[in-house]
Amino acid sequence: MSSVSMRKLADAKVVKKADLYKVRIEDLLVEEGFNLRIKDQALEDHIESIKAAIIAGSFIPPLAVRAIEGNKVLVVDGHCRREGYIRAKAEGHEIDDVSCVDFKGNDADRVAAIITTASGKQLSQLEMATGVKRLRAFGKSPAEIALMIARTVTHVENLLLLGDANSDVQNAVREGSIAASTAIDMVRRHGEGAGGIIKSAVDKAASEGKKKVTPKMVEVALPPKKAITGIYTRLTSFAKSIPAKSLPKVEDIGEAQTITVDAKALRELLDTREDAEAKLKKDKPKDKAKSKAK
Repeated sequence: MSSVSMRKLADAKVVKKADLYKVRIEDLLVEEGFNLRIKDQALEDHIESIKAAIIAGSFIPPLAVRAIEGNKVLVVDGHCRREGYIRAKAEGHEIDDVSCVDFKGNDADRVAAIITTASGKQLSQLEMATGVKRLRAFGKSPAEIALMIARTVTHVENLLLLGDANSDVQNAVREGSIAASTAIDMVRRHGEGAGGIIKSAVDKAASEGKKKVTPKMVEVALPPKKAITGIYTRLTSFAKSIPAKSLPKVEDIGEAQTITVDAKALRELLDTREDAEAKLKKDKPKDKAKSKAK
């Protein structure tokens, strides 16, 4: 056995001792809503694997914590490890104290920490999107956030797009129906309309027995370019037929308020939409035939 130890190296000032604290598992508290993790089966499996490692006596990294008023200790990084310890103890294993280190930093630093230190189970793009939105709420620019979490500015901007997307888009990503990157691309290109396009693609994929939408499948779900151009042209014509002064702002319009519009312009717009819808329905059997032929 070697006569050299870290204690001896510290005494010789070759290395420095770091402050490591032992905290009772019962005293380790969590801040409501702080953790970015989405509670799903993958997270459950991850926690169970940590519990198994604890029971087996494997090395578990210390939790990062911070002290608050009332002699309380909040977990900054290590929520899954904390849960693993709790479950192991509940099963009768002797666990009293947990190794912890004191986290140094402010509220924004704490959010950045849980984004960058999730090594046991990488955060999903949706979980990271929640984190970067919090950092933006602290007044951080995309460039500043990129430095804090060691990502590119483009990556941060994409995460913010996903974080700001409507619930239908986020739900599709959360359920695994579409990749986050594909959803982000749809939001960038189609804004508020992204959710409807994604749903059409997901429904079509489900009818073909597929669980996940690919970028190509989303493109197929989009109306043909010719149809879009036609609708835009007719919509422009319809808009021009309405005198600007006769249509008040949305917030000023009463429930029963009406205006007179050009019947021909409205009919042309509706006909163009119906033609586009008919073409989409006509094309669906062809797509299925092609997929069968392959």
